[in-house]
Amino acid sequence: MPQPSPSRTGSDPAAPLDPLAGLAHQSENLTAAAVKTWLDEGQAFFADKARDDAQALQQLQSCKTPLDVISVEQRWIACRAQAYIDAGFRMITGACLQPEQAAAEAAGFRLPD
Repeated sequence: MPQPSPSRTGSDPAAPLDPLAGLAHQSENLTAAAVKTWLDEGQAFFADKARDDAQALQQLQSCKTPLDVISVEQRWIACRAQAYIDAGFRMITGACLQPEQAAAEAAGFRLPD
């Protein structure tokens, strides 16, 4: 006996066959957005690191005393620590919060601010 064809949800012929297909598509979009955010942020982070390292090396060449060297190192460490914090925050908010909010709004929900 032939099996009945699955019914589509709603009147749109392009609508998914079941709600799980829609969730899978949303999950795929969220994952793609997260990966793009991580790749973009990683590239920017390492480009900034290379620039900061080059500046620190240039400053080290002009150091005359051990205190000058320590001063350059301290500025470099503070700069890199802030860069780690900033990049981590951007990655978390870009990869997690923004796509999650967009998905919630697409589903008709509003996340609290």
